[in-house]
Amino acid sequence: MGGGNYNRDVDSGSRSTVRKTLEQKQKRDKTRKSMHPSMDPKKKPIRECRDSEEHPETVPIAAALDMTLSRGNDYEVVFTKFPRLIGQLIKRGVLLHPQFCFIGYGDAQFDKAVVQLGEFESDNRVDKMLLNLWPERGGGGNGAESAELVAYLGARNMELDCLGRGRKGYFFFNTDEGFYPEVSKEEVERLIGQKLPKNVSSAKIFEELRKKFHVFCIFQQKPWEKRKEDIDKEIEKRVREAGGQYDNVDIRASLMWDTYDDLDLHMVCPSGERIFFSHKRSRCGGWLDVDRNAGGRETRKPVENTRWGKGQAPAGEYRVIVRNFAYHEDKREPIPFKVEVEVDGEIKHFGNVISPNLQTGAASDVNVYSFDYEPNETERYENYNDETIIKQWQEVLAPEHVLVLPDPQGIVDLMLGAIVLTEGVSDLDEYIKSLEKDEQTKKRQNMIRKSLEAYAEEVAVQGIDVNNLRAKKRPGRTRLKRTKRL
Repeated sequence: MGGGNYNRDVDSGSRSTVRKTLEQKQKRDKTRKSMHPSMDPKKKPIRECRDSEEHPETVPIAAALDMTLSRGNDYEVVFTKFPRLIGQLIKRGVLLHPQFCFIGYGDAQFDKAVVQLGEFESDNRVDKMLLNLWPERGGGGNGAESAELVAYLGARNMELDCLGRGRKGYFFFNTDEGFYPEVSKEEVERLIGQKLPKNVSSAKIFEELRKKFHVFCIFQQKPWEKRKEDIDKEIEKRVREAGGQYDNVDIRASLMWDTYDDLDLHMVCPSGERIFFSHKRSRCGGWLDVDRNAGGRETRKPVENTRWGKGQAPAGEYRVIVRNFAYHEDKREPIPFKVEVEVDGEIKHFGNVISPNLQTGAASDVNVYSFDYEPNETERYENYNDETIIKQWQEVLAPEHVLVLPDPQGIVDLMLGAIVLTEGVSDLDEYIKSLEKDEQTKKRQNMIRKSLEAYAEEVAVQGIDVNNLRAKKRPGRTRLKRTKRL
């Protein structure tokens, strides 16, 4: 892997071809049910970026793209604009021998293609890698995806010759969500095929990753109403299609999973009365109005929904429980599920895996959530705002390495800018001038400038030694390296 040179054109004819290529891929993706075999880390968990006679000083550039519902189309932007990225790096002498590895990722609690891992390539196989990515468009809607598993792969499963030459590679995360606090040993074994003695804190894994790469998070900012819409969309779709009530409720609990198996949603009322498949209406006004897969292999997109209409739910303690009533799939396996609980407009999301030892009935019960209900006491979506998620990334990468981007069309410009600044090829003003020369709009120029300002200041004040070590601040100087114009 890693041989050859990239040569896709960027003229108008090529752009037309790109559009057709992406349209064909979109049609194929509608019928796909799993990731491409070449991208499965369990089949080949190690990735290598090696020097060769053709490419004697390789620099690895890994880009991890969030492929869940809210970000599933970003790979199209990267595919469309990739020729510009590699062209700028090579033709203008920023990096002469870059090798690219693209990674798609989702949520280990809910998705099938949790991590899709490409090879490090320098030729047109990069295009094939991007087209092999499967935009599953899943995710848990819980404010986190499994970026920590991607960090694990980068930190422990990527072998880089550049480290022997005393320099780091580059690693970009493109997402609008956070990550889980620990790398799960169970998920590593299930998805990657490697065994860990215990869970590892995500902070430690990101620390290891930063020893090998300059790591950035491109955080895709979006209006709060859009974020709320993405969080709720899939469960709402299933509840409505099944004829359940989603709006105008005091309390609602919705369960979804992705197998033919018969999971049951149980809710215990303040009185102790239990709502479930054989007792669907409670005396206090609760109603299990959707119950799927009870009669057999009905759907692989099932949902169950219990709710109290406006003004009906009594005050007191409620409990939400999930039970595996029966397996209907040919192969019995642990079953990931998601529960959404709405209380007076506040929505919380919970993910778990039921039947780790293939239990059914009461032995499989998972206590999902308990809460005391008092009307109008809660805040809405507290854990899903941009500020909370950005802070999580800043704690593991440093604030200036989290590049906030309002428009995904700027992904490639932001990646290129971060590399240019780190390599000392130009300062921020010079880089923005290069965007103007490339006929980028003023709006795009201003957006990229704002996204890179904090990092550019770090480079100018402290200096970044691309050979791993941070340069010391030198009095009276704001630039540490000789630069050349783009």
